[in-house]
Amino acid sequence: MKHPAAQAISGFLAVVLTGAAAASVREVPAPARRETESAGSPRRLEVEPETVTVEGIPPERVRLSVSVLDREGEPVGGLTASDFRVIEDGVPQKLIEFGLESEQEDRPLSAVFLIDRSTSMGRQMHKWKDACVALLSVLRPIDEVQVATFAEDVEVLQTFTKNAQDLAAAVQRIKVWGSGGTRILKALDETLTGMRSRRGRKVIFLLSDGFEEVRGTIATNPAIATAAARAVQSQTAIVTILPGAASHPWLTVQDLAVHTGGWWLYSGDDPVAVVKKLGERLLHSYYMAYDSPRLPGDQTRRRVEVSLARAGLERAVVQTVSGVYGDAPWIEYLLEDLEEEDPVLRARAAANLGATTDKDARKPLVEALQDESPGVRGAAAIALAERGDLSAVRPIGRLLKDPDPDARASAVRALGIMLTKAPDGKTRDAILETLESIEPDE
Repeated sequence: MKHPAAQAISGFLAVVLTGAAAASVREVPAPARRETESAGSPRRLEVEPETVTVEGIPPERVRLSVSVLDREGEPVGGLTASDFRVIEDGVPQKLIEFGLESEQEDRPLSAVFLIDRSTSMGRQMHKWKDACVALLSVLRPIDEVQVATFAEDVEVLQTFTKNAQDLAAAVQRIKVWGSGGTRILKALDETLTGMRSRRGRKVIFLLSDGFEEVRGTIATNPAIATAAARAVQSQTAIVTILPGAASHPWLTVQDLAVHTGGWWLYSGDDPVAVVKKLGERLLHSYYMAYDSPRLPGDQTRRRVEVSLARAGLERAVVQTVSGVYGDAPWIEYLLEDLEEEDPVLRARAAANLGATTDKDARKPLVEALQDESPGVRGAAAIALAERGDLSAVRPIGRLLKDPDPDARASAVRALGIMLTKAPDGKTRDAILETLESIEPDE
């Protein structure tokens, strides 16, 4: 072989081709589980190690945040995994992970106050300045809050922070917009875009009385459906807070809340107390996850139902998303993310494009093999391999001489995946011949 790293592919091939005869079958056995319990906390499910054969794409891990409230609206504690029933598209699911959200150190909460600054909200503004700061008092040290206002455009007054003084200074700059419209869906879209790189759980507290400008429901208005879908895909709950019973945005408010796992409510005369209670609800929710039986590349919406199996809780209210979408968001958003300045967003977009079969994704992924970030270059290589794009063997092969060791390792892995996906020995030989033909300085 002319390329010095090509020998690594042959060594990797010995591993990845094990069981290659079944490579065309996506087999995901249910993981064995055991429960452990520590004092004062719910049982947590742990996965026993086991071998899983997957064609390029692992099973989609669906993560849910589920609140359970009693008749007084208080969180119900002390529940275990066996107390819940989870159904996706009519099929019962087995929980792989379970616990309280407050105990998930790898799921920080990012909360955004998105405040309507239109003239009609003028009398409400002073009430919310203290409420924004109050949220920090009930959150964890790893959680952060951002404040933004909107009318025609979104203005971020304070980026994500844990500092109460910074937040207090920012909310003092909230001003009423004298004229113009209330672009609610545009504001949601910009806010969701800005939160895409945030890991963990997210929530948008949307304060507005302007829903009269947004007509319809998710079923009748594509713009509302798009906003809800993007929120669900990014694990963002939308909590819509109305200033009073004089507003009549019933269906839109309910749809955005119900479909994203949030709530809709009236602020009343004490928004500080309302916000604190909402923060407690968020942290006292239950975290659970299961491996979806969806097919690779399936981005359709799948209905999710979570109910209680424990007797005596028939009147408790269970709230979570009403449906989930495939791991890969719609391709237009991914292609946009591939152009973002944040390398984390670009790498994530490249990885998700690997789950699509859209022909428009090939060229951007090949171009991403030359991205300035080694993480993006590696993610693009693996994405091309998972798509089974054999025409990308040569550009991926060039990555074998990348100056970054992680990028080279990703190239080796990508080429191994391609060899595994090859339908026959002749195709595998053609892949290896292509690698052999790459000159060391090419």
